[in-house]
Amino acid sequence: MEAIFFLLILGVVVAVLVYAAQQRAELRSSYERLASRYGGRCEPGGLFSTPSVRFSHDDAWVTIDISVTGGKHKTYYTQARFCSPRLGIRCEVYPEGLWSRVGKLMGMVDVEIGSPDFDRRYIISGSDPATLRSLLNPVVQSQIERLHGFLGNSDIYVAFSRGTLLVKKRSLISNRTLLQQFVQMAVELYDQAVQDLDEGIEFVRRTEAPKASEVICQICGEPITSQVVFCRRCKTPHHLDCWQYYGACSTYGCRETRYLLPKPRRRRHTPN
Repeated sequence: MEAIFFLLILGVVVAVLVYAAQQRAELRSSYERLASRYGGRCEPGGLFSTPSVRFSHDDAWVTIDISVTGGKHKTYYTQARFCSPRLGIRCEVYPEGLWSRVGKLMGMVDVEIGSPDFDRRYIISGSDPATLRSLLNPVVQSQIERLHGFLGNSDIYVAFSRGTLLVKKRSLISNRTLLQQFVQMAVELYDQAVQDLDEGIEFVRRTEAPKASEVICQICGEPITSQVVFCRRCKTPHHLDCWQYYGACSTYGCRETRYLLPKPRRRRHTPN
């Protein structure tokens, strides 16, 4: 009897492991296909990590990955992060729920943009109400609504902050078609959002190259400490690897494809 019980338990464990392996394989395959579609690079992940994809879109560096919250009962979110110098606004948008209604009663600020239905259904916060009303125009509202109803759950979070746009959807999207649909909707939201932000932007040529130690790479967002190159036109510094991957200067309005290497320091001759 004990042997039969042991075999049953072993069979359940094997079935769970096989199912988990199949899920990881499907997830990895979907992310690899996504990278191929957008001409990007896929990090396949491993036994204890999830895959991710990075690619360039217009002048933005885009990362598609998965975030996990909670302890024993984990919640998975598929997210798209756009890094671009065009995104200088601060804004958060997410559906109104029980805790947000409690927050309102306790004094939480919720900006109204003059769209009654959208104002009623979403919590909106940011530093400049006038700019938020311009950013969240009817077309952008429509894009957020599409993401809101995607996959049959209303859990969507959209945030603009410090040169990034983050779009999070509650679900571990492993299906290839659904993953590509989510990314496409996120890309369209980005395109619509930056359209109005572009108005009035004027490219200013720099006369001198800034010191690499004082800036970060606009492509990866990391400090530049080695392997620096400068845009031939505007002198913006980049990591060499980032420039070669992106293929052009990341400064909006520049589009230069050639870079300059820093001049080597000359050694001073010390007489004997």
